[in-house]
Amino acid sequence: IFLTSPFAGPFMSRHGKKWVYTTGLVVVAISTICFSVASYMPAGSPFATWCLLIRLTQGLGSAMEETAAYALIADMDTDNVSFFHGSHGDLDRARLHGGPPARRDALRGGRLRD
Repeated sequence: IFLTSPFAGPFMSRHGKKWVYTTGLVVVAISTICFSVASYMPAGSPFATWCLLIRLTQGLGSAMEETAAYALIADMDTDNVSFFHGSHGDLDRARLHGGPPARRDALRGGRLRD
């Protein structure tokens, strides 16, 4: 994301923020689905190459989506931009911290255990 985010700006100027956001989501979704093919790849170099290429594609799509999301948030309400950006950051951190426990609980049958 760090390396490819600067390239999302020219795409937004050329194609529009919504197009870049939607395209980024589609690229991330397709590349995530392509990871399921990795289990069928032969071990060694083909597996590593496939995973690296798919991860790079995910990073490109994520950079497009994330950069466009911040631009779209800034366009929503120019008077409360800092509030919306802060809320987005809070929700993103909650997702990162809450995701692993939620997944663990779902794998245990959807109920909490000690």
